[in-house]
Amino acid sequence: MAQHLGKLHSKSKARMSWFPKDFKDDLNRLLKLIAGKILSTVATNPPYAQFVNKSLAYFLQDLFSLMDRGFVFHLVKLYWICMEDETPNVPTEESVAELKLNLLQVLCLHEHYVQLNLPYPHSLFNEKNSIKPHQFKAKLKSTKTAQSLTSLNKTYCERHYLVGLLLSMEAHILNCSTSPTLQRAVILLTRDVLYRHDNEQSLQDPARRSRVASLYLPFVTIVMDVYDKLWKDFNKSGSRSASVCDRSYDDDNMTQSPMNTLRANKKQGQIPPRSTRTLLLCVLSVLKNCDDELLKKWLISLKPNRINTLISIIKLCVSCFEYHPATEKNKVTNRTAEKAEEAKTKTRGNVHEREGDARQTLETGVH
Repeated sequence: MAQHLGKLHSKSKARMSWFPKDFKDDLNRLLKLIAGKILSTVATNPPYAQFVNKSLAYFLQDLFSLMDRGFVFHLVKLYWICMEDETPNVPTEESVAELKLNLLQVLCLHEHYVQLNLPYPHSLFNEKNSIKPHQFKAKLKSTKTAQSLTSLNKTYCERHYLVGLLLSMEAHILNCSTSPTLQRAVILLTRDVLYRHDNEQSLQDPARRSRVASLYLPFVTIVMDVYDKLWKDFNKSGSRSASVCDRSYDDDNMTQSPMNTLRANKKQGQIPPRSTRTLLLCVLSVLKNCDDELLKKWLISLKPNRINTLISIIKLCVSCFEYHPATEKNKVTNRTAEKAEEAKTKTRGNVHEREGDARQTLETGVH
């Protein structure tokens, strides 16, 4: 396809006319065949199905750079429809959701992911036509932007397609699924996307960052909807502050007591402590980077019970990330652990020295 575009001198033609209609019809049929093959093998041969699904995801990602992007979005929608139509033939709905998340994870890695989602009000990277911060605030005052940006409705999902798919899946999984593995997967995907935004050089300008953050305001409403499922009994001694940019703050690095784990599993559908921490971290990132005027408009539009829920979430963030100095008991435990680690290191060093001496003696004897 790239060679075809090179011979075509594509810059002189409209993007929609780069490939003939017959070729696009062939791609439609090919995608249906591959989606059917994935679903027919996911139960009998999961590694093969995952491999084919990941290969299809990278193929669609490359198409964003080679074809009309509206047609590629059509292919992604066709994939979603095929997966939903064939769901009864799959042993569990979790298998289909995992396939969708894996494909979406690859699509979110596209270098123009932000532009593909059409952040409000238009492209952030056109310097000649970029709106200044004070003009952006005036635009917010003269429209109903707060309502349109915070509701995960059909209009939002059509305008911001990839973000809409991600947040729609997140809302469905957190509300309907009782699988901690699936919940964690979609939560970590959201965290990784926000992390890349934080580290993207082209988004370091506060005005640009606020427009991108506005795409994720529906995420805050999703967390508000599942507030009753969030873990609320955090161990204060284990709490510490962190940011989305801190990749060391991962679910795998969080420690929790067996009693907490047992209690978390007793209530079916409750979001575990580690996943709750990650959700709260993402909420704080969105609220921090979002435009102040937009947040004000959104808060005004909320009903009193929703405002109370938002305040409860913020209080939960405080209890989760508030710094608590280590107690004397913890200090003694830490010193004991440090001494044990030093002893292990010293033992390893002595072993290496003995091995080196033995090897040197052996070599001397050989010579």
